[in-house]
Amino acid sequence: MHQLDELLDRLVSAIANRELSASLACFTDEAAVLGSEQGEEAVGKDDLHSFFERAYAKPGAYRFRFDERTWVLREDIAWMISNGSVTEPGKEDAKPYRLAAVFERRDSEWRMALWCGTEPV
Repeated sequence: MHQLDELLDRLVSAIANRELSASLACFTDEAAVLGSEQGEEAVGKDDLHSFFERAYAKPGAYRFRFDERTWVLREDIAWMISNGSVTEPGKEDAKPYRLAAVFERRDSEWRMALWCGTEPV
């Protein structure tokens, strides 16, 4: 799962550093992002671009941690679940965040196809 862990770590770093191009490079063109709040959804390349532009326009950055990951790999598709945490822009305390993600390998390159996150209470 080394390549998949590296991809997720790259994405988490790009989000924390508000790097739009680096963030988008981690997703397939058809990818979907589904967050836990109203309006936190994007499907496809153009929506993802707009979604991350809005998120990165806020002062501060989202900081995710996914230390424990459960991976399942089936040929060119993989999925992962993690009970991690998120620190939101302008906040200091992390809160629980659960991620379920699907990855696809095309031409030997892994990309995220689905980010589905929630803040369990």
